[in-house]
Amino acid sequence: MARAWLVMNGPNPNPVDPRIDAVVFDVFRTLLRFHDDEQPEHPWEVLAAVLQRAGATASAAEVRSKRADLVSAEFTRVDHVHSDIDMALVYRQLVEALIPTCADPDVLAAEAAKEFRRAATTYCEPYDGTAQFIEELSRDYLVAVASNTQRIYTARELSEAGLYDLFSAVLFSSDIERGKPDPLLLERVLHSIGVRPEHAVYIGDNPLDDYVAAMAAGCRFVLIRHEAPYGHTELGLPASVPIIRSFDQLPPLLDGLAQ
Repeated sequence: MARAWLVMNGPNPNPVDPRIDAVVFDVFRTLLRFHDDEQPEHPWEVLAAVLQRAGATASAAEVRSKRADLVSAEFTRVDHVHSDIDMALVYRQLVEALIPTCADPDVLAAEAAKEFRRAATTYCEPYDGTAQFIEELSRDYLVAVASNTQRIYTARELSEAGLYDLFSAVLFSSDIERGKPDPLLLERVLHSIGVRPEHAVYIGDNPLDDYVAAMAAGCRFVLIRHEAPYGHTELGLPASVPIIRSFDQLPPLLDGLAQ
């Protein structure tokens, strides 16, 4: 019922105090242009090779099957309608299962995750001007990240793009084992920077998960679409939700929202 109300009515157009103290960003298709594919054999062959160099005897197919079992077990453990898991735990469990004598499973797990992710990634790059935009925005607002993704993957990806250290706080769904559209991710990151939800704006590309999470958390929301579709009807959003196509449209919009 609450979700239906949000979709029908959109954000509150008349907040009591409209000032904006923080701008919080999603990551993929918001800050980073990204695509990955774990279905081909190649990423699994790379993962198996990393483990084999450390003493594992499992084939790529066996590694793939074992990781799938571990992922399933973690989701069973978390058991929430909007659950996420921490893949760092999965990779550690994978190392411990396949190489019981490994002296430092956390180090090997991190290397295995990095090499697998790289092998599965088709492209990962910041949208043009993103770093400069975040730097400039941070002069006027606290800036943070709240995204449905894995820290063991995306902390490195943001760092390599020159973005991670630009934010006052970075929180991923893997950190709290809960993902959007549940509002907890946004609530936690705003609490960490000391900003009330009504004084924050969330920027994301997903017209369902990002929008519902922002509304449920009590934030204002701006949809960014670097690619089509762009229209409210196509995206299933109320006409009151601002939609932008590039970051240079955001500062004047924030000024307007704060009036």
